[in-house]
Amino acid sequence: MSRYEEIYDDAVASFQKYCVDKVAALLSVSPGLQYLDWDSVSEVHELPDTDLLGPSGLGITEESSDMFQLVVGIGVCTVNDTNLMRLRKMASNVFADFRPTKTIPIYRRETASLVSWAVVEGGTSISPIVRSGSRPRQFINFSARLDPMASQRT
Repeated sequence: MSRYEEIYDDAVASFQKYCVDKVAALLSVSPGLQYLDWDSVSEVHELPDTDLLGPSGLGITEESSDMFQLVVGIGVCTVNDTNLMRLRKMASNVFADFRPTKTIPIYRRETASLVSWAVVEGGTSISPIVRSGSRPRQFINFSARLDPMASQRT
């Protein structure tokens, strides 16, 4: 399989790793926080009864033979968060990680070795709070430019 055929898999694995690491880092804010791949559930009633953080959709566009545009969402959700303090703290923390010009490591899915970097572009946003039943959710959305050869050029 060529390096270009692995770009999508590597990008997905890298954002999954980011979210797993972020869950561990935010346990002081939300002791019951768990990782959830938002694309893996279709109904709110399928969600575990705890605070959640994880990737929500990853799109990729090949802009040229050496450059890719990633569009990524990271979702946060809380339960029993009366004033939404945990939700807002977690959303703010994730938002800060994806400000314009921040770099995102891209890892090889199979080996977890660093293979490239993506650079966040302008337009990072936190969506308005969406509520399904008693489950408030917010999504942090951003785009980044991925150069699969970046690690070989630095």
